Amino acid sequence: MIINSILLAAGASSRFGSNKLLHQWQGKPLIMHTIEKLQQLPLNRRYVVSPNNRLAQLAKEADLEWIPNNEPQRGLSHSIALAVEQSSPCDGYLFLVGDQPMLSMETLQALISYFESGHFSIVCAGDNSHYGNPCLISHHFTHQLAQLTGDTGAKLLIRQHLEQTYIYPVSHAYELWDIDTPQSLLQLENMLSP
Repeated sequence: MIINSILLAAGASSRFGSNKLLHQWQGKPLIMHTIEKLQQLPLNRRYVVSPNNRLAQLAKEADLEWIPNNEPQRGLSHSIALAVEQSSPCDGYLFLVGDQPMLSMETLQALISYFESGHFSIVCAGDNSHYGNPCLISHHFTHQLAQLTGDTGAKLLIRQHLEQTYIYPVSHAYELWDIDTPQSLLQLENMLSP
């Protein structure tokens, strides 16, 4: 199957106080923890959606294709719509965010495997309390993805098609942690300390 990845990186980082995706963590910008995993996956094309020129430069250096989002205030859904409109033809879109540095290769590979099995049109990572990114969505939903509005992303679409969705249980809940504030990053660092 042909799978394109779409890294959503157009958020304002307002709670972090600066662009969190460029914040140095464990020796590299936060977003690079995700980009380096994408480089190891058997993907057709890799895209990043962002208004930020520095993020675009990092992505291009890692062989990701930049899709500029000049209206990030329109929310996550606008980034998704831009991405599917500019994506090359594929069987599925792997959506990720750049602020989940603990996301494992095991989880990403499992999402692809379950999707390639042909039993599910949507495969998301989740735990007992929630599900969401990363999420692999069939190209059959391209039109619906392009019509999304607001800042909720594809969650409404997923809820409408739960019978076609598989929620892959991550090994550790922290894989799904979004780093939204300096405090959440500190909490993660404290948890990882021996």
